[in-house]
Amino acid sequence: TATSEKMSANELIAWLNEYMTAMTGVIKAHGGYIAKYIGDGIMVVFGVPRLRQTEAEHRADAITAVRCAIALRRQLSQLREKWAVESRPVPGMRIGIYTGTVVVGSLGSADRLEFTTLGDTVNTASRLETYDKTIMDEDIAAEGCRILIGEATWNFVDDNFVTRRLAGDITLTGRTASLAVFGVIGERSHATTPNNSVAEPVSAGGALVADDKK
Repeated sequence: TATSEKMSANELIAWLNEYMTAMTGVIKAHGGYIAKYIGDGIMVVFGVPRLRQTEAEHRADAITAVRCAIALRRQLSQLREKWAVESRPVPGMRIGIYTGTVVVGSLGSADRLEFTTLGDTVNTASRLETYDKTIMDEDIAAEGCRILIGEATWNFVDDNFVTRRLAGDITLTGRTASLAVFGVIGERSHATTPNNSVAEPVSAGGALVADDKK
C-alpha cells in the first residue's frame, strides 16, 4: 500500500510484473504449480495433480518446497540490488510453508469454474506467511525474505536445513490447535537430494504462500 501510493499505475504494474516473472521462473524450476496470484502474493502447490502416498514422497515434497523458498530468497536479493541501483522500491518478502493433505478440483458454477486447492494445509501456509509481520530477525529473514514453516513440514526437512524454532507453540489466526513454528536459516552442507527428481525433486502434498511486502 505504501509503495503503490508513491508510484503511477504504469510504474506499479511494471515493477510487480518484473517481480512476478522472476519468482515464477524459480517456482517452475522447482516443479511448483502456481495456483493463483493474490494481489502481490503467489500461492504455490507442489505435486498436483498426482497423488503422493508414501512417506518418502511426502519428505521429498517438503524438502523441495523449502528449497524453492530459499531459491526465491536468492532471487529477491538480486532484484533488491537491481532496484536499489535504479532508485525503485526495495521490498521484503514473507513465505509460509505447510505440509499436509490438500483438496484439489474445479470449484465454481456452471458458468465459471476455477481449478483450485483447498484445505487446512493451504490455510495454515497462508497464516504462517502473515504471522506477526514484525518478526524479521536477521537469521530467518536473510536478504529481506522471511521463511516460516510449520511443524508438519519441519518433521520431514530438519536434517536438510538449519532452522530456528520460534518461542513456544503458536496459535495461528482461525485455528484452534497450536503448532510449533520454525524459521528457515539455510540449507545444511550435507543435505540430501530425494530420488524422484530431474534437477530438483518434484514436490507435492503441501502449499507455499509468498507475499511481496514493503
